[in-house]
Amino acid sequence: MVACLGDFDIMARPLKELVLSPEIFSEVKKEVAELLSERGHPLDQEIVEAVNKSQGLSSALISKFTEGEDAGESEGKLSDVLSLPPDIAKSILREVVQEVEGSALPLAKEILQEGENPLSIYLVDLMGSTPSDELIEVLLEAAGDKSKGELHKAAKKAIYRLRASGIEIGEIERTHQSILSTPEYKFFGACASLIDGEGNRMLWLARTKALGGLHLINCMMNDRKGLIDCHVYETNKKNYQEITDLISEQYSAVEIDADYCSHLIEEAAKLNAQSDTSLPEDYLQAQQVIGEVEKAFDKPLIYDHFNETEIYPNQLLLTSSAKLLEHERFASWIIPSEDMEPYNFKLQEAQESRIVLSETSQKERIEDIVNQAADELFQAELKSIFRRRLEENAYILYKLGNQDDAKLALVAGLALDDENLPPHKHPFVSSLVKRSLTVADEESKDKLITPP
Repeated sequence: MVACLGDFDIMARPLKELVLSPEIFSEVKKEVAELLSERGHPLDQEIVEAVNKSQGLSSALISKFTEGEDAGESEGKLSDVLSLPPDIAKSILREVVQEVEGSALPLAKEILQEGENPLSIYLVDLMGSTPSDELIEVLLEAAGDKSKGELHKAAKKAIYRLRASGIEIGEIERTHQSILSTPEYKFFGACASLIDGEGNRMLWLARTKALGGLHLINCMMNDRKGLIDCHVYETNKKNYQEITDLISEQYSAVEIDADYCSHLIEEAAKLNAQSDTSLPEDYLQAQQVIGEVEKAFDKPLIYDHFNETEIYPNQLLLTSSAKLLEHERFASWIIPSEDMEPYNFKLQEAQESRIVLSETSQKERIEDIVNQAADELFQAELKSIFRRRLEENAYILYKLGNQDDAKLALVAGLALDDENLPPHKHPFVSSLVKRSLTVADEESKDKLITPP
């Protein structure tokens, strides 16, 4: 009817005000905005974008609360609602509450947890005309909280209106535990990859979030530097299963205890300060999602499955531990070439010596260099790093169904702390040093090695 008016100009102003009215549904707002644009009276671009967005958000939230927690693509829409201009956001609240009534309880709690603002006060006023037992419970809670002045008053007025309409409502009283307090979100799952030769591993940690769905934290940690990458995503339970299947295939990752995963992330973050490495940009958000790490772990998870005293000393297992380096999952395990360079120089010097040595003597000289490298490199710090790597990887191997290699990794780790076993006599360490010298030698062929 408005579109048929001959003198449209006189209607432009009231129509613009109509677009900002909370009582007008988002679908109508969108049509009015398009009409104003066609007739040469366009709204501000920010309002147009908000109006166009509002209809989809309203439909998504209604679908969510109608169909249940994992309803399609509606996850994470509330933050989009809160980012809209208040008058546009109010229309969405009105549509959702009027359509689903009591099923909108999670929405009401989340909005009111934001504190006193035009949107929360409007929602309380709106609930005063919505006779739902669930929403009335929220109103009573808000009315009993005198610390929130305007919200408290608005809730009392809403309850008065409901009582005036003939609805029986109990007395307002302050409860000890508010249903509007910050909800306790729970860990949903966690995964971890093997630690590679550079000390890197991937961690994934999922935690439930408001209005359903999940926060998914993905971190890369290094056992010398700490956290070197971190991102927080939003997903849902169905997609999380698909994600875990994918990372299991690509990273040989396995499910781990979620509390232990949060412990690993916190442990890595503390290492950043010690190594003078900047924390990733998204770590603060990840920390907020994780919350306070309450459960302490004295040992890696592998000790929940193997008895330390049964694994070491076990000479047969220890002798076999060098075989781990033949495993494709340990293919990247080498000591950095810069650490091997002094020993590589000695090795080349021995091989190129003008002094004619017997084959036996040269072999003994090379063995002496390998032994020296093992004993000098594997002091307290490197022993500690490699013990932890082996313990952590032992658990991943165990979860992957390879118990034999898990035992080999664990015995190799435990033996590093044996004061009666010099590093050069440790089968795994000795083989690792030999492999690392070979790699360092190959890398040095294309460059001149200068004496250390």
